[in-house]
Amino acid sequence: MSRLIRALPAAALFAALALPPLVLPAALSAQEAVSSAPVEAGLRRDIALAEIGLTQGLDFSGLSGSSELFFPIGPSGDVVTGAVLRLSLRHGQAAEAQRYLQLRAGGRILEVVPLSEEGEAAQEIEVPIPPEAMQGGFVQIGLTYGGGNSDEVCFDPRSAGDFLSIGPESALSLRLDPARLDSPAAVAALMPARSRVSIGAGVDDAAGLAFALRAAALRGGEAGLVSVQPEAADAPAAPGWTEARLRLDAAGAEQGGAVTLADVGGAPALVFSGAQPQLALAGLEAPWAGLADAPGLRVDALAPGGEAPQEAVSIPLSSLGAGLAPQDIATTGRFEIGFSIDDLPPGRLPRAVALTVGAAPSPRGSGISLSVFLNGSFLGSEAVPPGAPLRLRFALPEALVGRDNALQIIAQRQPEGGGCVAAEQGYPVQILPDSALLLGAAPRADHDFFLMRQEFAAGAAVILDTDLTQAPEALLDWLMPLAGSLLPGTGPITVTSGAHPEVEAAAEGQWLPPFLYVSDQPPGGSDPALRFDEGAAQLVDAEGAVVYGGDALERMGAVQIVTAQGRPGIWIRPGSGPAPEPTQAQPLILDRGDLALIDAEGVALALPTTEPALARIGYLDASLWRGMARQAWPWLVGVGWLLLTALALRALARRQARRRDGAEGEG
Repeated sequence: MSRLIRALPAAALFAALALPPLVLPAALSAQEAVSSAPVEAGLRRDIALAEIGLTQGLDFSGLSGSSELFFPIGPSGDVVTGAVLRLSLRHGQAAEAQRYLQLRAGGRILEVVPLSEEGEAAQEIEVPIPPEAMQGGFVQIGLTYGGGNSDEVCFDPRSAGDFLSIGPESALSLRLDPARLDSPAAVAALMPARSRVSIGAGVDDAAGLAFALRAAALRGGEAGLVSVQPEAADAPAAPGWTEARLRLDAAGAEQGGAVTLADVGGAPALVFSGAQPQLALAGLEAPWAGLADAPGLRVDALAPGGEAPQEAVSIPLSSLGAGLAPQDIATTGRFEIGFSIDDLPPGRLPRAVALTVGAAPSPRGSGISLSVFLNGSFLGSEAVPPGAPLRLRFALPEALVGRDNALQIIAQRQPEGGGCVAAEQGYPVQILPDSALLLGAAPRADHDFFLMRQEFAAGAAVILDTDLTQAPEALLDWLMPLAGSLLPGTGPITVTSGAHPEVEAAAEGQWLPPFLYVSDQPPGGSDPALRFDEGAAQLVDAEGAVVYGGDALERMGAVQIVTAQGRPGIWIRPGSGPAPEPTQAQPLILDRGDLALIDAEGVALALPTTEPALARIGYLDASLWRGMARQAWPWLVGVGWLLLTALALRALARRQARRRDGAEGEG
C-alpha cells in the first residue's frame, strides 16, 4: 500500500497518540467490589494454547505422548467461578488401533476420550474443570495420548501411522465474577494477552509515546499484541473479555506511578497516572504484584533492571519455570525447558548445562539413554544407569544461544514387554531441581541484537528525528513491534526529539542508557554498515547477485546496531513501504546479526556485517563505473593486446627498414 511521503514534525506523531478521551466511570471502591453478579452473567475469559506459548498447538504420534499444561488464573482463586476445557482435535491413523486421549486435572483423571478408528477426523470436546484443580494461581492440565491393539500385546505402534493434533485455538474457558476483579493486581493477573493502549488529553507528548513503547516491550509488541487506538465508550462489548484496556491519564504531581480500575463495556480497564506511569505498568508485571489487593496501586520505585550480579555462575533450571516433575517412561519421555536472554544476568551467557538425572530400574535392571538438544541442535547423549542420581554436563556452543531458547531433554528406555505376555510398563525418570545452566562471559553486545536486550535492561533513550518522512500513524506501526523485539521492558524509557538530533555524549563517570535513534539518517558520529546518503544502496551476495536494492530496499525498514559518542545503540530507519504486521504465530524477532531488513511480513533478512563472505553492501553511484569496467574488461584487454601487437609490429617494420637502408648505403 502506497503512502504519501511528506515531512512531518514529531508533534504530529505525538498528536496521533493524543487520542479522543474515553469517558470512564470512577475506579471501583472496596464497597462496590462486594456486590457480586450471578455466575451466569459473569465475564468469560478464554486462555488459548497460543497464549501460553503453544502457538502451533500440540502434536502426538506413535500411540504415545504426554504433556502438562499450566493455565494462569491469578493468585485469587475466588475470582474464577467455573472453568471448561475446550479442545479442537484432528487425528487419524493408517492401521487399526484403539486410541484415546486422557485428561487430568488436580491429580485426578477427568475423562478418557476415545478417538475414531477410521481415517482422519476432526473432533471438539468440552470437559468441566473441578474447583479443586484451581490451586497455586494455575490450573494444571495433564494430557496423555495412547493406544494399541487389544488382540496383539506385541502390536508395533509404528505400524499405526497415527497422529493427534490439538489446535492452538483450544482454550481453557474461565467464568469470572466481575465483582471479585476488585484490584489492579487481580485484573492484571487475568487480563488477555492482547492490549489496547490509549492516551488521554493533556498527557505530555513524550510521556505518552514512552508509555506506549513500554507497554509494547512488556506485553508482546513483537507479536502484534499491543496497539495504540482510540477507545469508543459507546461501542458494544465483544463477547467475553478479549482485550486488555490500558489508558494513560494526565500525569499527576505525585512522584511515581499509580493505577486504578474502571469499567468499559462490562470489562475491566486499567487507568494509569502519575509523574512516572511506567512504574505502575511495570509494577503489575512484578512477582510481588499479587500482594497488592487494594482498589488502587501506587509504585514509587522499582529496582532497576540489568543489575543482577555479573559474577553469577549458574541459574537453576527450577527457577526458569521448567517442568521437572517425574515422568513414568516406558519408551520415550521429553522434558522441555525454555529460557530467554532476559532470564540471564547482563553480560552472561550459558556455556554448559549440568543435569542431575535419576532413573528407576526396569524389572530387568536397565536404565535410560539421555539425549540433550538446544534449539533443535544435538548436544550429546549419555547412558544413565538405574539407581542413584547421576550428574551430567553438556557444553552449550555460543553460536546456538539466542534470544529465546528451548532446551529439550529426551529420555529413552528399551521397551520390556515381557515376551508378548505383559504390556509395556513405565518407570520414573526425573531431572532433579539442582540441575542448572552454567554461565560464562558474553561477547560484545554490539555484535547481535539479542545481546543488545541485555544492554537495554537498565533503560533506553528513544531519540526521534522531527525530519522523518513517515506519517505519524505509520511510524507507530513500525515502532511498536520493534520496541517489543528490542526492549526487555525492565528499565525506564525516555523520549526526546529534534531536527536530526545529536546523541549526547556521557561525561566522565556518567552512565547514559543505550539509545534507539529513529531517523532517515544515521546518528552523527556513527559508522553504520548500510547507509542511504552515499547513493542507491544495494545488498550483494557472495556470488555478486543483487539481493536487495533500489526501490525494494527503500521500501524496507533498516535496523542496525551502531555506536555514537561512545554509546551503543540501534538506528531505526523506517521504510517507505508497509510496516510489519506480526502475529503470535509469526512474531517479529531480532535475534542474531547486527543489520536487519524489515518488511510487511517481518524480518526479511538479518545478518552480521562482520562476515563479508555472506553479503556485502555497495552503492550504485559509486560502483556504476566499476560495474561497467568489469563488464568491458575482456574487451579492454583485447583492445590493449591489439594495440601492443600493432605497436610491436610497427617497431619491427621500422627496424627492418633501417637495416635495409644501411645495407644499401654500404653497397
